Amino acid sequence: DIDLNIYKAMVSHAISQKFFDTDRFSGKTCDLHIKLASDGMLISIIPSRGDPDLCQAAVLAAKLATIPKPPNLQVYEIVKNATLVFSPQSIK
Repeated sequence: DIDLNIYKAMVSHAISQKFFDTDRFSGKTCDLHIKLASDGMLISIIPSRGDPDLCQAAVLAAKLATIPKPPNLQVYEIVKNATLVFSPQSIK
């Protein structure tokens, strides 16, 4: 679903904006299990697997990030309790 893919990219971007030291974690990933409210508010975030240092940094970044509101109810139903594979991106 295109809306879902775009929204997941927006969430990753929002986390990346609060993420520092991206070069250190280049090529590494962390699976983040997220629970979101319908307005995009982060209810909980639990790292499930991946690089432990990256996971710790990603959880901190996610808590600081402003997660965008899901674009519609269908996307919200999928992402309200989802796993996001996070890989830090350099924000230019």
